[in-house]
Amino acid sequence: MASELNASIPIVREDRTMEQYFRQFMFTVAKSLPLVGTGSPEGVVPAPYLSLYIDAGAGRGLISYRKMLADIGGDKKQGWSQLSVSSATWGGIGGSIGSQTDLANALATIDTSQITTGTFADARISQSSVIQWAVDTAGTPVALDFARFTDADTVEGRSYTEVRTDLNIEDGADVTDETNVVASLDGATLTAVTVAATDKVLVQDANDADNLKTVTAQSIADLGGGGGGGGGATTTITAKQLIETITLASAGEFDFSSIPAGYDKLVIEGWARGNASAADDTVLMFANTDTTATNYEGPVGFQGSTQSAGLIDAIVGQSSAGTSLADAQGHFRIEILNYDQSDNLHSALWDSTNIRTTGVAYRLVGGWHWLTKEVINRLRIRTNNHPTDQLIGELSLYGEKEVAVGSGTMTPDDESGASYTLVAADAYLAKRFTGASPAVTIPAGTFSAGDVLSIRQAGTGTLVLTTTGLTINGTVPAWSQNIETKFRYLGSDTWDVV
Repeated sequence: MASELNASIPIVREDRTMEQYFRQFMFTVAKSLPLVGTGSPEGVVPAPYLSLYIDAGAGRGLISYRKMLADIGGDKKQGWSQLSVSSATWGGIGGSIGSQTDLANALATIDTSQITTGTFADARISQSSVIQWAVDTAGTPVALDFARFTDADTVEGRSYTEVRTDLNIEDGADVTDETNVVASLDGATLTAVTVAATDKVLVQDANDADNLKTVTAQSIADLGGGGGGGGGATTTITAKQLIETITLASAGEFDFSSIPAGYDKLVIEGWARGNASAADDTVLMFANTDTTATNYEGPVGFQGSTQSAGLIDAIVGQSSAGTSLADAQGHFRIEILNYDQSDNLHSALWDSTNIRTTGVAYRLVGGWHWLTKEVINRLRIRTNNHPTDQLIGELSLYGEKEVAVGSGTMTPDDESGASYTLVAADAYLAKRFTGASPAVTIPAGTFSAGDVLSIRQAGTGTLVLTTTGLTINGTVPAWSQNIETKFRYLGSDTWDVV
């Protein structure tokens, strides 16, 4: 069978009929051309073995038939087979669709809503379900340009110089170069923030080739030696806090009736003058409700025109009196240790001086011992002939306590709850309330004289401070965000705003 024409052999005779080999070639060509009709050819269209038939009415999808049997029972109209997708070629890609891995994966993701009829083997995808997307170009891109989208479907070419401008990078910039990095940071505008203990700080590690590392703000504060106490070297001092001052313009007794606990010792200082018709008055001190003089012991040493010693119950000094020099006073200093403890008898040291007449003055020093172990919460100072003889003057009661002071700040301590009641351990901490509009309470009867509270509203909203039963000296601020105020406890549930 001729498969191709031979150009050196004529294809027609002189009578203008086809040469035999050309006739055979054309017959082969005719058999290879598909038959075209409408509908299935099976039982309808007779054809030789291996003929191809196209169903013109099938539209998109399975439209081809091949004559796979010359006849069935002598009927040449039968023996047609519809070609399946898996045995077809696809757009010039050799082999079957099933063997095309990328195409098979893509077809596997087709949404079932896009299949119009039948199973996948005979599926036809509707034209309306095919999404087409085109990208336009802008300008005149050239070789080595970078692509940049200018809208959803338009790409333009950008030169190297244009890309640097787009990215705000200087020519030849090296982001790993130290000079460039330092220059970019110098004069930079940074957002201010309140430092917290856990904030991180960038440092160069001198022990590791100056590599950059982070440390916490608290670790830097601890280098000062203060550690948790406040970030600096501390010194212990004795803080003296006024508890109460009593001024007697009319004769009477000095009665410190509500003495708070928490001090290392109490100190009474001031002056007094008795109204007895004598050159001086003996002054006694009683604790709580015990006014029985014999429950006290009082060794006394005298210094004056003569030197002597003695024992006078409950004595804490001697004052000028009615027949002393006009306007003469007796001055006193009394120190009471461990007054708020109940494991030992209580004692005090005292010192007083007074003048009787010109050339006659005394200084008395001594001790005071109360023969009981009750906690002292009240002290009364009166003459030894009270109430017949009484005192005028002014005496002040102080509390003294050793406290550590330093150059650093208090240790930050965050509270995030909606409400919080301060406790004794919160003294000398920088309390930061990070919740929105927290309710904070300073309770009565909790703190010791000299204690300092630092309160900051670090969160949003307004902090609500409750101070029921307390005396606050000073103005408490409106607690909006980042407002901080300190309070110093004086005693007797009294606080100063610092």
